[in-house]
Amino acid sequence: MKTFKKKFQTKTKMEKEVYFLNKLSSYKYFPKVVSVNKDTNELEMSFCGNVLEEGSEPRLWRKQTKEIISILEKESIYHNDIHDENFLYKNNKIFLVDFGRATENKEAFPFLNVSSSCLDDCDSFFHVFLHAEKNFKKIHRV
Repeated sequence: MKTFKKKFQTKTKMEKEVYFLNKLSSYKYFPKVVSVNKDTNELEMSFCGNVLEEGSEPRLWRKQTKEIISILEKESIYHNDIHDENFLYKNNKIFLVDFGRATENKEAFPFLNVSSSCLDDCDSFFHVFLHAEKNFKKIHRV
């Protein structure tokens, strides 16, 4: 199995990432924890592909993204940093990564989350993030 290593600035951030990945480990759209090195603050995860580029999104992007958002809602997880670079693509499957800003039961800064209903208003994968940023600016008057 191909893996990816990520080094964290603090043990707390690494532990937060591990916590959420473990909570989501039974679902197919998230990296799996392979190993954790608490001495070096390194997390080894399953490799989930590359960042999606406009025009390269899988045909079933809307269905998969709705499933991802539905899982987060079911588990009461707010990613809080939903943007295109946190979605990876491998073998026609989308993965959501980087849970360093995630919270449970309530949103937190930077408040970039997406509801499944907003996907119906978007005609491409990348419009989802423009929609999320617009809502953020409207709500927070940025």
